[in-house]
Amino acid sequence: MWAQTPQYVQAADVKVRVITGDWIEVQRFYSNGQLMESGHMLFGEPHGLWQSYAEDGTRVCNAYFDHGLKTDTWEFVNPSNTQMVRVRYERDKPVGVMPLYVSID
Repeated sequence: MWAQTPQYVQAADVKVRVITGDWIEVQRFYSNGQLMESGHMLFGEPHGLWQSYAEDGTRVCNAYFDHGLKTDTWEFVNPSNTQMVRVRYERDKPVGVMPLYVSID
């Protein structure tokens, strides 16, 4: 069931805030209330930084969009924070992959 206030629209697992006109902030949540992902939509498409999280709150991905197209360098980290992969996108296509390993000292 949807509840609406002047700035927010919220469902059980999604919270949307209209910033200005077609610029919208979106947050999705796990059933336990933990943030799953957050980012912005512009004219109905992902735009700018999107961040995804594991159910325990650990960040697992930084992703960038330009009017719905994948762009820039995306970072993926496994939930135990022991391995990272960077993928470079240009106009929605991967153009480079760089695996990195993170020390867990």
